[in-house]
Amino acid sequence: MKARIIDQRAIVYSQPDAASPVVTQAHPGEEVEMGGVKKRDGNSFVSVKLANGQTGYLEGNVRIFHIKPVILEDKQAEVHAEPSASSPIKARYQRRARFMLVDNATGDGKPWVKVRDESGVEGFISGSTRIKRLAEISKAVGRKNMWVGGLWCVGGAVVTVGTYSFAASGGGGTYFVAWGAVLFGGYQFLKGLYQFMTAPV
Repeated sequence: MKARIIDQRAIVYSQPDAASPVVTQAHPGEEVEMGGVKKRDGNSFVSVKLANGQTGYLEGNVRIFHIKPVILEDKQAEVHAEPSASSPIKARYQRRARFMLVDNATGDGKPWVKVRDESGVEGFISGSTRIKRLAEISKAVGRKNMWVGGLWCVGGAVVTVGTYSFAASGGGGTYFVAWGAVLFGGYQFLKGLYQFMTAPV
């Protein structure tokens, strides 16, 4: 998943250890790809990949804002250039539009959220706008779907072969073709494979 650095001081270490060499320092507002969490001597570290391709580990107490995929539930939302209703309108989203929630802001004494759409346009919508968070896709999710799909597919095949063999050994009879389980499992496996191949982390 992606995240925006909030802390003024976010040191990226080469290993999940504050005593390891420093790779670089991430700056406030910088976006990183977040990976898995590792613990070392009771402290947590998160693997990260910076926009320039550098990788390393951030301490778990570094303040970040998780960039979230969301969908608009209101009929319409105006995207302003600044967190203010009087600022220019950059875009208008219609219901069911999908975009990313990239930061929180305050303007006109009210809460706003910074958003980014698929074309890269960024702006601000009112914090009272009704949005729904979407499930984030990761390699871990892909692996899970591949595993579940494989189990369904194999289970369906076992039931089909097993019941057919039993019927054949008895000189004929009824057997079950578990095509539903095989089809569902195949679809789930391919879905997971696609998620695993396309997810950043």
